[in-house]
Amino acid sequence: MMQAHARARLLAVNKPLDAVATFKTLVLCMLFSFSDGQIEYQVHVRLSFMQFLGLELAD
Repeated sequence: MMQAHARARLLAVNKPLDAVATFKTLVLCMLFSFSDGQIEYQVHVRLSFMQFLGLELAD
C-alpha cells in the first residue's frame, strides 16, 4: 500500500486526487505489486494508467 509520504509527493506534483482516483491508485499498486516510487513513475509514464485514473496529459 502507498505510504503517506509517497502519496503526499504524488499529490504535491499534481492537482489533488479525489477519493476515487486515490482508490484506483491503490488498486493499481495491489494488482501490479508496485512500490510507492514505482506507482508514481508508472502513473506519469503510462497513458493507460492516466486514463484509468481520470488524469489528462496536462495533469
